[in-house]
Amino acid sequence: MESAFRKYLWVVDLAVAGLCALFLARATASLAESQLIENMPPRTAAVGSFSSKPVIAYSKDFKDILDRNAFCSDCPPFADEVAKASEGASEDAG
Repeated sequence: MESAFRKYLWVVDLAVAGLCALFLARATASLAESQLIENMPPRTAAVGSFSSKPVIAYSKDFKDILDRNAFCSDCPPFADEVAKASEGASEDAG
């Protein structure tokens, strides 16, 4: 076993050298890529391009939610019931 290992030690050396060369090549490619990206001019969008995302403004008005009952489509709007109850409460108090 030991004589075979000594006889083919050059194969182990070749494999280690190849692995080191692979890691060195990847490191060099990463360094070159980072240098190329830093030196690139910034991209500007064309005037008529559709690449920009539209701005969505969400309303915080809860009236639309109260106007529609998600659990009962045949029921009257909840806001009407609240308005009637508040009117009744103000009449009873006054």
